[in-house]
Amino acid sequence: MLLWILGEVVVGLLVAGLVAGLVVPASMRFGFDPGPWVGVGITATCIVVCVVVGERMRGRRNARESS
Repeated sequence: MLLWILGEVVVGLLVAGLVAGLVVPASMRFGFDPGPWVGVGITATCIVVCVVVGERMRGRRNARESS
């Protein structure tokens, strides 16, 4: 269980890096000054989304196997 959640957090960090690589240059192009809050917000959001999606997938898999 713990390794599963740690794996989801690692995937969230990888996704956050990809999203930040797209959002930060785009925000600079549109005239916004991306501060550290942008990176923190992107990282937190991506980790939460990956954990929620991973747990839902795990729940469906367990439900299917128990039938």
